[in-house]
Amino acid sequence: GNGLRYNWSERFSTKLSYEYAFRLPRQDEIFGDGQLIAQNLELRPENSHNLNLKLTYRSKEYVRIDWSLQTNFFVRQIDDLILLLVDANEFGSFRNVWSATSTGLEISGQIQNLFKGLSLSTNATYQDYRNTSDVGPFVQFRGDRIPNLPYLFANGSVEYRFDNIFKKEDRLSLFWNARFVN
Repeated sequence: GNGLRYNWSERFSTKLSYEYAFRLPRQDEIFGDGQLIAQNLELRPENSHNLNLKLTYRSKEYVRIDWSLQTNFFVRQIDDLILLLVDANEFGSFRNVWSATSTGLEISGQIQNLFKGLSLSTNATYQDYRNTSDVGPFVQFRGDRIPNLPYLFANGSVEYRFDNIFKKEDRLSLFWNARFVN
């Protein structure tokens, strides 16, 4: 893979990246778990072309409240996507979907020192996995969303930091994280 970053200004930058990746099946994907997931010794590795375009905007330096916003657009063209499929008896096995495409958008933001010691961050991702198989057992589902893959993720955190409590350079942080997967 390769990437190219261009800083339009001190505060705004873009990054374009591409990678050709392989993902080997995990042990449990090939051999199952001995209980509810059957083995599939014919499982092939995934391979994919991945393209990302990231935009970043930051606050001016030396301001009281430091903040940043980022967005990332992505496209992933996958051959032999590894997917857990479950039958009517609730037994499953990992199989390859011959071809799939994932497109999506990720947005994140951070605010540092909103008040003395208080920081906030949030992130949301939407992804759309679609079957694009022209041949094979999944051709009848061409264009359908791939099942059992989350399409919306979100998380957020709040942190309050206390500095120099007992001696100089000490730091105590209290934080709360929340996550959502749909």
